[in-house]
Amino acid sequence: GNTCNNNGTCGICLYSSSSNTITGNTCNNNDRIGIDLSSSNNSSSNNNTISGNTCNNNGNTGICLYSSSSNTVTGNTCNNNSSNGISLSSSSSNNCIVGNVLVDNNTAYLDEGEGTGNIEANNVKKDIEGTGSGIV
Repeated sequence: GNTCNNNGTCGICLYSSSSNTITGNTCNNNDRIGIDLSSSNNSSSNNNTISGNTCNNNGNTGICLYSSSSNTVTGNTCNNNSSNGISLSSSSSNNCIVGNVLVDNNTAYLDEGEGTGNIEANNVKKDIEGTGSGIV
């Protein structure tokens, strides 16, 4: 894995990129996001696997899926991020978010509800307010 710390925007950014495996990386203390999957020019980031990464102390979110579908996010640690441990937004659909540790973020897990078919299970979640604790 790579060490992607203290960057201006994100540690690892994939824009309109599909069928990648992002594993074993450390993406801490970035200005915005640890690992970011996004769309560009109406083309999404789909069918990626994000596993076994550490994304702590980022200025916004540990792992962000924006307009990205059919991705697997598993076995990651996203702690102490200013906003969310993991977030799904802008019609991100059919993603599998399983077995991650999301502790002491402002919100452990955020699905803005714009997408459909997302599976979220067996994540350890406890946000700063003390809600969302346990395994869901």
